[in-house]
Amino acid sequence: MSTDRPVGLIHGLGRGPGSMRVMANRLERLGFATFLLDYPSRHVPPAEAQAVLEAQIAREAPEGCHLVGHSLGGVLALRLKCDHPDSVRRVVQLGSPNQGSPMAEAFRDVRFVADLMGPALERIAAADLGLEELPPAIARDLGIIAGSAPLGRVTELWGIDGPSDGMVPVASALGIDHADALLTTTIHGMLPLSADAATQVGAFLRKGRFTRAEAA
Repeated sequence: MSTDRPVGLIHGLGRGPGSMRVMANRLERLGFATFLLDYPSRHVPPAEAQAVLEAQIAREAPEGCHLVGHSLGGVLALRLKCDHPDSVRRVVQLGSPNQGSPMAEAFRDVRFVADLMGPALERIAAADLGLEELPPAIARDLGIIAGSAPLGRVTELWGIDGPSDGMVPVASALGIDHADALLTTTIHGMLPLSADAATQVGAFLRKGRFTRAEAA
């Protein structure tokens, strides 16, 4: 069992660490020690956000940790794994735009949205997140949970064609190498609150695989 390391949880763009508290509580009931990570998601580009997180991880988990990230937080978790493969063990992403999102592209020219979301919105819109090619040693420790909700024409309004969680297309979330993936009908903002997602996160952290039959 891979439970020797604590689990750091990273929130998504425009959210705060408290958005991952429910997930953290559920993982603690499954036997994991957890800690919440924070970064100025609306104010700095991903590289600077990563540096902020690195400092927190060094303080909270000097012996290493697993990471769970929602949305942009999952992208940052994987970047941290790439740069620190020995100290970051397994990573689980929840609805992460690994290959960008048409929604970000649609809204980056809307001034108040771009100002609100900050530099990361441009990087997501351009699919410029530094995850083009993952070494096999990194990919084998990555689990992805992606939302595939029946939202239809709603998401077409902001350019998403095909299944998505309402903000991130499945094709983007699963568009990089990974060890295992799971589709859920949970929408983007609710993924950190899902009891089922927490159970699946715990399973991957322990065994490197999800447990439900639809995992693929």
